Amino acid sequence: MLDGRQGTYRIIRTPILLVATTVCSVSLIHFQPMSLKVEGNTRGLAPSELRIVERLYRRNIGKDAIVTTAFGRELSEVAKELGRRVGAIVSREGEIEIVFLGTREILYLPDLGRYRLGAGRLRRMRLIFSDLSRDDSGAHLPSDILTDLEKLRLDSVVAVKVIGDHLAVRFGYLVPVTRPEQNPIVQESLYPFQESAVPFQKLIQVVEDQLIRGEELSPHPSGGAVIVGVYPKNDSHWRESVEELEELARTAGVKVLDKVIQRRPPDPRTVVGKGKLEELVLLCLRVGAELLIFDGELKPFQWRVITNSTELKVIDRSMLILDIFAQRARGSDGRLQVELAQLKY
Repeated sequence: MLDGRQGTYRIIRTPILLVATTVCSVSLIHFQPMSLKVEGNTRGLAPSELRIVERLYRRNIGKDAIVTTAFGRELSEVAKELGRRVGAIVSREGEIEIVFLGTREILYLPDLGRYRLGAGRLRRMRLIFSDLSRDDSGAHLPSDILTDLEKLRLDSVVAVKVIGDHLAVRFGYLVPVTRPEQNPIVQESLYPFQESAVPFQKLIQVVEDQLIRGEELSPHPSGGAVIVGVYPKNDSHWRESVEELEELARTAGVKVLDKVIQRRPPDPRTVVGKGKLEELVLLCLRVGAELLIFDGELKPFQWRVITNSTELKVIDRSMLILDIFAQRARGSDGRLQVELAQLKY
């Protein structure tokens, strides 16, 4: 809204539809709020319950606090009333971008692809969610949420829970990994929670600086690849196939940073299985790889499922060979033929 008083205007941020009008010879802009959709598990909720959840969009955390006591309490109360986990994706500026619901046990994050990675390869978004565990031992960060933190490169994940008269908070954030056995996530607990205990802007600036320095000092510079091979147990030539694929990658100018081998029939959807695919994405993040190279030939459906699960580039053996031909093609006709073959593939 624009509030005109004595020639000055106050701007309030809200999702808007703009309608220009003229009042008393002064051009003003009026805004009609757009509907703010609650995502996730909304099935079975009454319209009045949805309106309660939608009110969370009106809150603002601010820039300095990782979460406010008021918002943490409200999130917990809404979750307890609905019997479902409630999550909020919050921008670096403290604005509520997405509100979504899960079940009592699981919270599936919405698609964050439109929020690109920033400095330090973080997404400038944090997740704040309600912990519905029934014990009084504080707030908890389940393993699937920690996986989302690392996989999606969130600024932080924050669990909130009301215990007695106080708010309990547990939060996690990423740190650079210098040894394979090192945990890339730091977790901290605060009970009773005080907003001033975590200067969020300072914390995230330190985290980003460390991640940038960690990438510069990493023994695995970004831009390399991880080779993935899935072979039946009766395949006695799998080692030769992996070595040949690794040599093809070198010919294409790609540095192989790691190899992941499975001895089992390929999964019809993801080749390696859903859980293993998540592990692959985390491995690529840790070693600085930007490319997955699958031995064999990916089916179109498999390629779509895998690429929809990660921001990494995904190719198979045939794509890699075509890329080598493209690099070595001589003349415009040759390059055109290879490009047409790539497009057809």
